[in-house]
Amino acid sequence: MTVEAAIAALQARAEIANLVARYMQGIDDQDWQLYSSCLTDDIVVDHPAVGRAEGRAAVLEMLRRVIGTLAASQHLVGNLTIDVTGPRQARARFEIQAMHLFHAEAASGRLRPAGAWYDMQLRHDAGEWRVASAVVTPRWMDPEFMEIAGKIFG
Repeated sequence: MTVEAAIAALQARAEIANLVARYMQGIDDQDWQLYSSCLTDDIVVDHPAVGRAEGRAAVLEMLRRVIGTLAASQHLVGNLTIDVTGPRQARARFEIQAMHLFHAEAASGRLRPAGAWYDMQLRHDAGEWRVASAVVTPRWMDPEFMEIAGKIFG
């Protein structure tokens, strides 16, 4: 590998790590402009607990509906692996530990933790890396998480 290629690979990895951080920050801050800036126009998100959405507008609508039920959330990222598979394509895999405080339980301060794997396909689009797809695989969660989510989402 040439020095130039090594530098390009390191730069891509750093940009992708920052993208993952902004993606989660957009969710936790309910900053839809920030979150949207992380997505390609043809994004696909598949999350078994909340559904599947295709296209930026549909993904934003799904996320607003779900995250809007939360008074607060925090998604911590760990074990991030990044594979740059081409000059405009990459994959990222990481786990999250998420804490959720539903509006319905905000007075009690009851946190609902969950853990999951994220598998993302990334594309260098319009001069920056963006998420083209995200598949979430839940690993564990508070036993009552789905019960309260079911009451909220019906």
